[in-house]
Amino acid sequence: MEAVKPYNPGILEVYTGPMRCGKTLKIALRVNKLKHLEDIQFIAFKPSTDTRSEEIESRDGFKIPSVTIPSNEPERVLDYIKEEHKVIVFSETQFFDKYLAQITERLLKERKNVIVEGLNLDFRGEPFGIMPFFLSRADHIEVLTAICDYHTIEGEKRVRCQNPATRTQRLINERPADYNSPIVLIGDKSIIGQPRQSYECRCLEHHFVPNIPDLKI
Repeated sequence: MEAVKPYNPGILEVYTGPMRCGKTLKIALRVNKLKHLEDIQFIAFKPSTDTRSEEIESRDGFKIPSVTIPSNEPERVLDYIKEEHKVIVFSETQFFDKYLAQITERLLKERKNVIVEGLNLDFRGEPFGIMPFFLSRADHIEVLTAICDYHTIEGEKRVRCQNPATRTQRLINERPADYNSPIVLIGDKSIIGQPRQSYECRCLEHHFVPNIPDLKI
């Protein structure tokens, strides 16, 4: 289904991909269309795990007013959703508890238009949190890509890969994080007193995860 209308009752839309692929900008532009509909209001939620800002904010500076909900208590969203809220937005959905799946099913049956944004894969390249649930049930999916940050040195020049990036690479002291790394980092800022940590966008060829177990099928 092509979600072309500002309001799609009973429809689940999912916008996903790696970091810096424009997911937040996509949903910001998506809900901006609602300002042309006087009788349609939206409400947006973000998990407490995401501490970057009080609002949902894209790297381009677009902001969406939002309510922060404890990541492990997604049922709290029901305290805020009113009759007039026809469009419900969830940002950084991969961090929410799996119970959000049941809540979303309930909202869809109530003819709410639910919009979900989140990372489909974690730094290991494996399905992230409850995102597989939403991807399997979505009526409309947009999988976005970024630009691969991997670079090589050719002569005196730093050459960037620039292929489409579908993965998120975790780096610790500029080296790929081990598969069993317990470090959690929101965004790509270093933490004072901790090993220098960051994330990059990577294509499959340049996504490295030391000690990743063999894929079992």
